[in-house]
Order: sequence, then C-alpha cells, then structure tokens
Amino acid sequence: MIKIIELKQLVIENKKEQIKKVMKKYFDDCSKKYFSDVKGKYSYPSFNVKPNLRHAGAYSPQRNQFTMNLDFSQDLENLKSTMYHETIHYYQTKGGQEFSKMMHKLHGYHDDYFKEKMKKINAGEGKELVSIIGTFQTIKSGKAAKPYYVYVLQKNKDYMMSWSPTRIPGFIDRWKRVKDYYKYDNAFVFQTDNVKFKENPRAKTSGRRVPMGALRPGHQYYDEMTKEFQRAKKETI
Repeated sequence: MIKIIELKQLVIENKKEQIKKVMKKYFDDCSKKYFSDVKGKYSYPSFNVKPNLRHAGAYSPQRNQFTMNLDFSQDLENLKSTMYHETIHYYQTKGGQEFSKMMHKLHGYHDDYFKEKMKKINAGEGKELVSIIGTFQTIKSGKAAKPYYVYVLQKNKDYMMSWSPTRIPGFIDRWKRVKDYYKYDNAFVFQTDNVKFKENPRAKTSGRRVPMGALRPGHQYYDEMTKEFQRAKKETI
C-alpha cells in the first residue's frame, strides 16, 4: 500500500511533468509570435519546476534551462506570463549578449532590449502580460503549493519576518539571538500555506545580516497576516 505522504509526492511529481509540457508550449508560442526571425537558430532549452524559488521563474543561459516556481505554476496566466518573460531572456542571452554577473546584478538583464520586447509582447497580447517582476500577490488562490515555515519577531504592533521551506533549527537559534539582543517582546515560528508571507526575505543561517521583512499597521496585508498569527499553531522561540 502506498503511504499518504508518498501518494502526495507522486501527485506533485506528476503535476511537475504536466507543467513542463505547458512551459514548452508557451516557449514555442512566444518564439513563433515574437521571435520568428531567430526561432530555431539556437539550441533548444530544457524545462524544470521547483518549489520555493525566490522568483516566479528563471532562465539559466549556462544550463540552457527554464525553471518555473511551483507556486506560480498553479495559475495558467502566471505560468504564461513567467514563460514569456523568461523567453525574452533566452533570446537576449543567445543573441550575442553573453551572460554577465555584473549586468545581472545591476538590473537583472531588464535593460532596454528586455523592455522593448516586453512592450512588443504586451501590445501583441492586448494586456500587460509581461512585467519586470512577478509577485506572489498575483497567485489567485493565495496559497503556496506546499506549506512552509514563517519566523516572526514582535515588538508592540510591529513585526519582522523571514521564511523557509523547512524548519531550520540553526536559523531559529539565530532568530532567538536577534530577539534577545534587540529586546523584542515575542518571537515564534509557524507553518502556513498563505503565499503572501513569501514576499519576505528567505531565511539563511550565514552572512552578517539576518534577512527579514517588516509588517506594520497600515500595510495592505497587516490584518490578514496578524489574524494568521492568532490562529496559527505557534512554536515560541
């Protein structure tokens, strides 16, 4: 008998294979409609799907591979938007512009070439399909593909947050040191599938600075997130 957890993993893996097929379709469609002059000129890419990416998707010129964030893959419009965005990067880096870490750091390759192609695609699609940055707010279900962990510091009505795919004991120790040093009122960690918490920085155990995002009264998701704190099964740090 297949265990429930194994069955869930099989469903996710099958879903990933279906997503890859749709990714390929959108790459082919975008290439045919907006890059017809160079379509088929370069080596054909591979496609991958991963949970918990920092961004909606990515194209790696070194691996010649598209990677889609599983969270954004739940919605066909988000998937199409991301693939059309990354297809621009595919032709951008294949068309004689070699990948440069400096250029990527400066503007993520969202230069004049990218903006010109983005404008052309949006005009052709009759809507703002492609944007510079995809946000988790565009995920219509409001849910992440998999539950994840959120770390919270509280001082009065202000909160600071980070997140990680799994519970990280090393980061919890670091979080506690921050709480004690800066004299926060409270610190806790909880698991959620509310995708909006992923707008905060991802937790890491190294580096001089502890990554965190602020949540203060007046923030558009303040009420929603504080209600989540109240009903969540919290582990006090």
